[in-house]
Amino acid sequence: MSEKVLCVDVLNFSAEFMGGSISKHHPQWPKLNKIEDRVSRFVNASTKLGFKVVAFLDESNITPETINKWRTRREREVRGNERNIIQAFGSFVGEYFKRNNVEVHYSLEADNDDTLVSFAFSKQACILSEDKDMFRYTHNGKPLNLTVYSDFHYDAKGDIVFEPHPYQHAPLPVDRSLREVIVPPPKTNAVNLDFRILLIKEKPFVSRGSPSPLTRNLGNIHHTLTPLRQAGYYKANLSIPIQEMFPDWDIENNRVKWIEQTVLPDSKYLDLLENPIKALEAFPDPRKLTERVPYQLIKHHEMARKIVACEIISSATLIPILNLLENFFPELFYTEEEKERYAKKKEKPFYAPASHQRQPRPNSERQHRDQRPIPPQQPIDRTDQRSDQNRFERPPYDYQQRSYQPPSFHEHPSGRPNYPPRSSDYAQRAFPPTSYQSSVAPTYPSRFSGYTQQPEYHRPPTAPQSAPRGYRQEGYTPFSYPVQQERYQLPPSYAPPSYRAPSHHTGGVPHGAPTQQYSNDTLFVTGLPEGADENSLVELFKDFGVSNVKLPVHRETGQRRGFAFVKFTNEGDCNTVLEKDAPFHIGEKQVSVKRSKK
Repeated sequence: MSEKVLCVDVLNFSAEFMGGSISKHHPQWPKLNKIEDRVSRFVNASTKLGFKVVAFLDESNITPETINKWRTRREREVRGNERNIIQAFGSFVGEYFKRNNVEVHYSLEADNDDTLVSFAFSKQACILSEDKDMFRYTHNGKPLNLTVYSDFHYDAKGDIVFEPHPYQHAPLPVDRSLREVIVPPPKTNAVNLDFRILLIKEKPFVSRGSPSPLTRNLGNIHHTLTPLRQAGYYKANLSIPIQEMFPDWDIENNRVKWIEQTVLPDSKYLDLLENPIKALEAFPDPRKLTERVPYQLIKHHEMARKIVACEIISSATLIPILNLLENFFPELFYTEEEKERYAKKKEKPFYAPASHQRQPRPNSERQHRDQRPIPPQQPIDRTDQRSDQNRFERPPYDYQQRSYQPPSFHEHPSGRPNYPPRSSDYAQRAFPPTSYQSSVAPTYPSRFSGYTQQPEYHRPPTAPQSAPRGYRQEGYTPFSYPVQQERYQLPPSYAPPSYRAPSHHTGGVPHGAPTQQYSNDTLFVTGLPEGADENSLVELFKDFGVSNVKLPVHRETGQRRGFAFVKFTNEGDCNTVLEKDAPFHIGEKQVSVKRSKK
């Protein structure tokens, strides 16, 4: 089998390689070994299918063309306390692809899509990407004839299956902008985290997002570790000013703000590049938690701090970030005991109890209904039944016997019994009342109206057992004569408790009816403005005798809840307030007044 090249847009499949679904409901960040297992499985399965995998990833520093789109996403993450993908995921998955002897390219001179398509065109390779922009590239005005897959999955045997892209043979929209493929392919970088890339740029610019889901509460980790990053610039032999930008939260204005700063390389904290643990101790979070947050987000924040510190050290010293994390933070990986326990749990078979296991049916029942043999047709006697013109219509109804005549067993065109459809109204038409049954449902008089009892029709106990649906059985009759099941008859004078008339035992309230008791001297006032207090309510009802005012507050925040209970000296003043037609106002806001419940 000839080996084919498969160019993979890795970040398009973050959920598949990270494990679990990527959603806004704070997904669990995996142990880093889980990413390694998924990458190894993908590479091995693709190699078994005859593909040579080549991975393409976006370089860490984004391009100016995508800055607006990138800023919008980062602001949404900070505002909603979200961080769905683990920090430095591109670096992790790139390193694991390298450990599986896969060629990895980080886009450097051009966009990642341009780089991937250019490389695939030069090698006549296949592409694995769900992005439909892969079809907008042309060469000399002609579209590229490349095979593009949009997704992959594993079958029951563990083999990988690639799904063709839906736009592979479909025309793109007319407004789709075409782009000429780059020939030869642009340059790429084999290492993602490298501060030396800034030397080849006209304007050194570093943009970072929100590495933690708690940036809004504890501040941006990139801003906190700025002195360590300056030491990294110095370690990478940079001597030019670097412009940095990352999002943070403005507590005073309650919105996202962007921190733009220009920093110079500094050797003050050069010794902290040797130990990320000491670096994290030297630069703690600038803010403290002031509200309750899920413990899972706190774990993600601590994990993000460790990863960002190792990112900076890796960019300055070119030591692989995974090696730093394995040496200083082994808790981010599965231990050998956890690996064995996870493998045993995964390979443990499941045995259902014998009572829950599905029992095999006879071979004759496994056949499809249309494949079962049909006995030879028997002559049909239509002397007293229907004519040839309407022989497939509903059988006649005998008004003298008041019974339903079942059709002939082999009269259906397919030779099978003509089963009635599963419908209640069809049963009413197919089984009309017999002589000993009333055609009108009996109505029982009582002190309430509308209570009727409908007769029920059931198969007689002497009727033969029904054959399975679609089967023939000697002596089986598709229709059976209706009988009324004997049941307990309700007495004529019975009425449910909720419909009974009021009595003196319930204080004039109907039985079962919900009762509401209202206070005679207390009013419930709602719609209060934020600045309303007891004096405002006393001033509002100054023409009436107010004895007490209660303003409930929230038990956690201590703020008023926007309503109050006003108690008057007597019942007359309370009724006078309710009978008043003019609305009540506190300031410019109208409040509503009604009687309070006890």
